[in-house]
Amino acid sequence: LKCNDPPLEAERFSLLATESSSLELLSVLKKEIDNVQQMLKTLLDGQAKVTGNLLTAKALLHPIRSVPDDVLSYIFSFCVHEVYDLLNDNAVHNSLDSRKPPWTLSQVCRSWRSVSLSTASLWKCISIGFGQ
Repeated sequence: LKCNDPPLEAERFSLLATESSSLELLSVLKKEIDNVQQMLKTLLDGQAKVTGNLLTAKALLHPIRSVPDDVLSYIFSFCVHEVYDLLNDNAVHNSLDSRKPPWTLSQVCRSWRSVSLSTASLWKCISIGFGQ
């Protein structure tokens, strides 16, 4: 291998045997790699399903789901007070802006919508800014 001379006859037979056994070994290794890749895919799919189940369980067990409606209503009132404080300055604020409380609070989930719509104090101030 260190020169370009053709191999001797004994070396040639040895190299042919090495070539043949290497081809067989490569075929076996390729099959093993394919099996391991399939097993890895199966394991990754299983991991993804278990992770999804875990995230669902965590979401269902999250403490915010256990907060009573009256406490949520109280918390929501603080979000809106900040907006009302802004209304006291001279700037024009549009209370129909759906990107601000109380609208954003009512867009989180069905129970928050119910609480926010039934909390009159969230809706006591209406300010509409008309374009100039």
